[in-house]
Amino acid sequence: MFLFRNNHLPLVRTREEFDLWIFDMTDALEYFIASLPSSIREQMDYSVASLDALEGWLIETYAGIEPICRRYEVRRVEDASRYIGEIYRRALNAKWTIRLDSPEFVFRELPIVQTPLGRPYETCPFSLATASTESRTGSYIRTVLEDELRHQESSGQRDMSTKTPLESIKGLAAPARSALASAGYTHLEQLAEVTETELERLDGMGKNALNVLQKALSK
Repeated sequence: MFLFRNNHLPLVRTREEFDLWIFDMTDALEYFIASLPSSIREQMDYSVASLDALEGWLIETYAGIEPICRRYEVRRVEDASRYIGEIYRRALNAKWTIRLDSPEFVFRELPIVQTPLGRPYETCPFSLATASTESRTGSYIRTVLEDELRHQESSGQRDMSTKTPLESIKGLAAPARSALASAGYTHLEQLAEVTETELERLDGMGKNALNVLQKALSK
């Protein structure tokens, strides 16, 4: 995946900067989604399918990688990469991290999503966003994710035998289960690092559903 480096990349140079970057996640995503055209904004439900809508906006807005890396555009694409990364993180049971000590690592000082399952899978959401404007297929970002999900399933890395399916949780109403599934959540363990604010944004999630999930997670 090609990504050229210049002074306008959203580099995070210290662990403290990365912690602040993560802390700002919710506010940055809310601001970014609110800034999108209404036709795109209404599709931003954190589902895997919503990646196509976001990619369509990226393709329409940017003719390729170079315009993205201009001083006044990189922040907006960085926020788009936050959205991409959150969907990858949830779907792959992964986490945000950063590599600061590997000069040869192509995504050094850029936030990446990493899964601990089997062989570590790492991808840089900012690079996915920029590459989508070069491929111009309209489904590049989603396809990369679905390919990795298939690989993990075929190689046995996605062992769900110790996971708790959301449908097995007593008291969790159908609208809440449907909202969670649309956002890419199928197992309780995926919600361990999801904030209450993020869950409240899902259409169909009420106070009762949040209480049920909190009790299930505390067991």
